[in-house]
Amino acid sequence: MNTGVMVTVLCGAEREGWIHPGLVGSLMAATQDSYQRPVGVDLIFNIKPVAHARNAAVAKFLQSPCQWLVQIDNDQYPRFRILELIKAAEAEGKFIVAAPTPIFKDLGAWNAADGTDTWYRQLPAGWFEPKLIGAGFLAIHRAVLEKLPQPFFDGPYEDFYFCKKAQDAGLKVWAHSGFVCSHFHNIDLLDLMTPRNP
Repeated sequence: MNTGVMVTVLCGAEREGWIHPGLVGSLMAATQDSYQRPVGVDLIFNIKPVAHARNAAVAKFLQSPCQWLVQIDNDQYPRFRILELIKAAEAEGKFIVAAPTPIFKDLGAWNAADGTDTWYRQLPAGWFEPKLIGAGFLAIHRAVLEKLPQPFFDGPYEDFYFCKKAQDAGLKVWAHSGFVCSHFHNIDLLDLMTPRNP
């Protein structure tokens, strides 16, 4: 039998914490795909800092019967079916899987760093093992969380903390170039316009 999946969205009451409509569509699709396996959707609402929100999601998850926890930030959405990534990870024996996401602070880069701590500008084909990757979309199997000591996430770079903690415990963090997320920020469109000659 296919094991259950808990999908948790980190969100808040203000615009920067609202859930993007594309993500709502992905969540609805995951629940419609639940004929493959049980899927629960949960919200982690207005918990700050983000490390506390992620640890709260883990605490809820560990009280559930689910075997996979998927954490998704409110400002991104997967360009794939959530359960398809879980299925692909299980087929390959991968227990920590993050979806690469474009980052805003370094346009043209992904939220994954290679072994030299350089952001990927082009993702490797298929499965690859980044040294660090952001947790905007992060899927973790229960066996990982049962092996690692708490806290799972800590500090201002809580996702990198988790990656290092998992790697120090002999676990691998994976990503796949075929499973990527969109990432949305509020910006002034005027800043993107080509200036006119005076």
